[in-house]
Amino acid sequence: MKRFVCIVLAGAFVSLTAPCAEEAEAAGEVSLDEVPSGDTLLARVRIISGESVAVWDASGITVIDGNAEPETSFAAITSFFAIEPGSALTAGELEKECRLAELRMGASGLFYEATCALAPVRKNPEERTVIITVSPGFLWRFNGGDLWAMVGKAGLGGGRGSIVAWFGWNRNGIRWFNPRVLGTRAAIGVESVLMGPGDSAVRPTDEPLVRSALTAGYSFSPDAHSGLELMSMTTLGSDGNEEAGFPSIGLFSAGPYLSWKRFLPVLHDDPAALTSGHAVIRAMNVEGAWQAEAWSATRIPLAGRFACSFKVAAGAGSNEVPIGALFDLYDYDDRCVRSGYEEDQLTASSFALASTELRFTALSARIIPIVPMDVVPFLFCDAAALSAPNELGSNVLRDAYAFGIGTRVLFDNPVFAYFSFSYGINTAGDGRFMFCGTAGY
Repeated sequence: MKRFVCIVLAGAFVSLTAPCAEEAEAAGEVSLDEVPSGDTLLARVRIISGESVAVWDASGITVIDGNAEPETSFAAITSFFAIEPGSALTAGELEKECRLAELRMGASGLFYEATCALAPVRKNPEERTVIITVSPGFLWRFNGGDLWAMVGKAGLGGGRGSIVAWFGWNRNGIRWFNPRVLGTRAAIGVESVLMGPGDSAVRPTDEPLVRSALTAGYSFSPDAHSGLELMSMTTLGSDGNEEAGFPSIGLFSAGPYLSWKRFLPVLHDDPAALTSGHAVIRAMNVEGAWQAEAWSATRIPLAGRFACSFKVAAGAGSNEVPIGALFDLYDYDDRCVRSGYEEDQLTASSFALASTELRFTALSARIIPIVPMDVVPFLFCDAAALSAPNELGSNVLRDAYAFGIGTRVLFDNPVFAYFSFSYGINTAGDGRFMFCGTAGY
């Protein structure tokens, strides 16, 4: 009898002290009854940024320590996570999502360091907490290339927006892009660049060319966004548009695009493979003129300091595409044949390109304590098939190859300045030296 009374009293005490369903819902909790058997509930995410701390649960983001938002807002930090509190998934899937969020934050350049891990289990193993810890990074950006320099800033307004500007002899312009405008999933970008003598644009005229673009899309995951691209190209001289084959008002195009990036972690502590790509279709304001282009690149870490990268790209277009808008495989950054062909030999209305590089990180050092530098020699091979219209309007098929060596000097977080030098020869033994301001594909 005494045991029965104790059990009843204990049950009453638990009932009185446990929150009711309405209270749990008001507090942003999710009932475990909603979690399928064998799954884990992501109950909350604790975010630590410098001296500020917040908790993200089903009711939203609540700052619990610190008087102000960090330089990169808590909302921007959570945008790198593909799932939300209240999501039900297996323990292995949850750990993988934490690893992917950690990789995304590290690649964004918004933080010096970023970690995302599951908190130890305390009470209920089916209800887990994730802890995100970030160190605010240096948000200015610097770079340079052939006769031009670049300066920019990321993390505008505490969000994901960034802006860059080019200055120099052959490139002047500005670009702004934000994949999460005002904290929403709207992805908007604006760019306008004046390309002068010697730039990578294919121009059958000496007149400077202005290329402008507007993209408006939707970020349907932290790794991908899709939408509409509007683009225009026009020359500044009175006769330039006619020489380039453009209408008198310039060339305009519109069409859908898709852009993606995906990390492929093998093990939690291993460097991750990375695959990325972009695809676009353009309808032009020239009767019968259209273009479609796509590329995909994958970087795979190998043993030790070695890595291998692959890139495939393809483009197709009608014979009505103006000569000034044909595909450039001569010196278009990270999409070209790096050997001694003439520019007109690598201008195409349609093409297919495959490139591969074997890279070796020969030196990792710091110029000063906060500025890392990597020196990465590489071997490369490019192969392309091109189709270009001749003066009679029929297509001429040709192939092009490059085999060579190169070196990249990479100043990563927080400087983000990259310089690539390469020399390649083709099957005829013709060689060419190239310099560009990219980290490679």
